[in-house]
Amino acid sequence: ASPVVVRGMVIGSDDKEPVIGAVVFIDGTKKGVATNIDGQFALKVPSDTSLVISSIGYYSKKVRVSSLLSSDNNVIMLEEDEAIDFSGIAGGVVTVLPNYDDVYGHRTYKPKSHKEKNKKKCK
Repeated sequence: ASPVVVRGMVIGSDDKEPVIGAVVFIDGTKKGVATNIDGQFALKVPSDTSLVISSIGYYSKKVRVSSLLSSDNNVIMLEEDEAIDFSGIAGGVVTVLPNYDDVYGHRTYKPKSHKEKNKKKCK
């Protein structure tokens, strides 16, 4: 199959807004692109393959390249994944590791304060 350039736009089913940063892969490969700020992408692919589109908060979708080539507008709608609820995340910071200083749960070195260093040792 000869390579063709497929252009398209990815939107969300919930608000019909462009999905920014959705990943568009050639099915069965690691080759792909991410959608731009307008939800648009362009990718050179074999005409007999499929694209797999995925983004956080949406179900992945497989689309045949031939169906995109025969379509006029090439809008791909991703269905919102209701299982992922982001409402709690925006409300505040979630602390996963209490009393630890880095992402691996290690204590990081804390230098002593000026007062602690210069304490007079009285006997």
